[in-house]
Amino acid sequence: ENSGRDIGYSCLWPAYLGTDETAKGDCYKSMIAHGCNLWRNWDDIQCNWGSLHSIIEHYGTYGEYLQQFAGPGHWNDMDMLLLGNDCISDEEGRAQMAIWAVMASPLIMGNDLRLVSDAHKAILLNAEAIAVNQDALGKAGKRVSGGASTGQVWARTVSGGQAVALHN
Repeated sequence: ENSGRDIGYSCLWPAYLGTDETAKGDCYKSMIAHGCNLWRNWDDIQCNWGSLHSIIEHYGTYGEYLQQFAGPGHWNDMDMLLLGNDCISDEEGRAQMAIWAVMASPLIMGNDLRLVSDAHKAILLNAEAIAVNQDALGKAGKRVSGGASTGQVWARTVSGGQAVALHN
């Protein structure tokens, strides 16, 4: 309270309650009631594309169900951005930024800012992606078509329309 700023409370236990998000509904309702602002739903991200891809697929599978719990002040936390670390390509970084933006996932970095490449810095500072992520409606998106081995379309309702991301 002395800082004059709100505190965001992150709850991690949903990630340890299993892989079926539809079985965690009471947990999400309880967390929101007890003041959790964001929560992890899935495995910890590792610094490689395989891990990042598994998170994208998990949210692709359960995104529509998880939408009901997300909104202003309440977010599904897909885990930290790998951008800025030297473990994913620029293309993989663009995919992560786009999906995290559409899902309204917190954009949290876990790296040394002095070492971020110019290409990753440009992705991280993309004003359009940030605007989608920070849209005032706070609604999470979902994968609307495609699957793990096909091109995917992700969409989210934002103020004034729809934001869409294509993922291949």
